[in-house]
Amino acid sequence: MKSFLLKKMALPTIVLLWAASYYVEVMGYSVKNHRMIQPIFWVMVLLYIVNGITDYREWKREAPDAPKDAAPQEKPDRRQALRLAAIIGCMAGYVAVLDIIGFLPGTAVFICAVLLLMGERRWYRLAGISIAFSAVIYLIFKVGLAIPLPKGFLPF
Repeated sequence: MKSFLLKKMALPTIVLLWAASYYVEVMGYSVKNHRMIQPIFWVMVLLYIVNGITDYREWKREAPDAPKDAAPQEKPDRRQALRLAAIIGCMAGYVAVLDIIGFLPGTAVFICAVLLLMGERRWYRLAGISIAFSAVIYLIFKVGLAIPLPKGFLPF
């Protein structure tokens, strides 16, 4: 059972170590770069801690119920694997067309596609989440931080 917990924490630990190495690397750059990365890094640390606590509680809750010679969990079914491949394909497509169609429409379409793949079918949620998230990210980066985003065919 301990190996199960270690396996669950392996990927978050690798991501946190990568983020820490990037954070240390950015410290040698300008103050602006350092200020942009610092909040993101600390949010990642906080999320890592929350993830670790959640996984530990889940492991503790399931540990007494499982027999010692329990079979490993079932492999994900084919639909989940196809869904994951489709989401990765959406990411690749998003990156490929971002400069052509621009940040706002590209991000809205990407978020809508991922939500559809995740099972959301209500059009008002698809449209609302896609548009709101795209607009908030645009305002944060373009207006708040003055970071240029791909324009595409739009004038802004």
